[in-house]
Amino acid sequence: MEVSSPASTVSQGDAVVERWNRQERWQHGLLALSTAVLIITGFAIKYRHTFWAPGVVAAFGGFRNLFYAHLTAAVLLFISIAYHLVYLVCNYRPRRDGWPMMPTWQDVRDCIHHLKYLAGLEKERPHFGRYTYLEKFEYWAVGWGIVIMGISGLVLWFPEIAGRWFPYWVIEAFRVAHSNEAFVCFFAVAVGHFFAAHFAPGVFPMSTVWLDGKISLERLKEEHPAEYEELVKRPDFKPQPAQGRVVRWQRRWAENPVLLFVELIPYLGIVIWSLATFVPLLLS
Repeated sequence: MEVSSPASTVSQGDAVVERWNRQERWQHGLLALSTAVLIITGFAIKYRHTFWAPGVVAAFGGFRNLFYAHLTAAVLLFISIAYHLVYLVCNYRPRRDGWPMMPTWQDVRDCIHHLKYLAGLEKERPHFGRYTYLEKFEYWAVGWGIVIMGISGLVLWFPEIAGRWFPYWVIEAFRVAHSNEAFVCFFAVAVGHFFAAHFAPGVFPMSTVWLDGKISLERLKEEHPAEYEELVKRPDFKPQPAQGRVVRWQRRWAENPVLLFVELIPYLGIVIWSLATFVPLLLS
């Protein structure tokens, strides 16, 4: 199948379009960087009795540096959220797509349809738009987690001030909520997000949207058909030739059952190791 545009004709399998602009990639990058540093440094504090924690502390040049890195990453996280909120307000277009991450009744219908599809009761996948109900759920879960982590983190950062307003048991409850929410965040990112965005067969070894903002037309049509159909109807639609080896690798991986098996076995091992390592410590 060929996809035509006023400027060029590019085969669908070799064409890419912009999915994230530069501003959106910066927002994702700041969020990813701050979250990664927070998880690494925070876990080294919470799980300080494990065999790997001293190595992390040493890598930061001591506990004091590690603690300051944790606080710096927290500030960076607040900056990234403020950046994102300002961006949303400045780019709100009510007559076009508004805020595409806002949940709608269509997401409920898509969820039911998807569950039926996975159970074999529907022949075709839902006609997803720009963001699926799963992506919206993940987005709002991140928002909820940041609220919990932010409030509890501020209480732990300034215990003297918090002590004027809350009794000791409330501050301890904030401490437990902070560390437990951090574990939920880690597991959601390491298992859920990384697999869907990078390790799934259709995108392995990595989705490059977060780097260059581009997505192949082939993948866009498969995963977001409603967005694809709207995009190709625009008069300014101009697909670009795909460059690099990532797209070819993604196709090769998605079509090879042996490679899928090689990928899924280690990934399953990582999941089991994470559960066996952190859950007992979380409940202790």
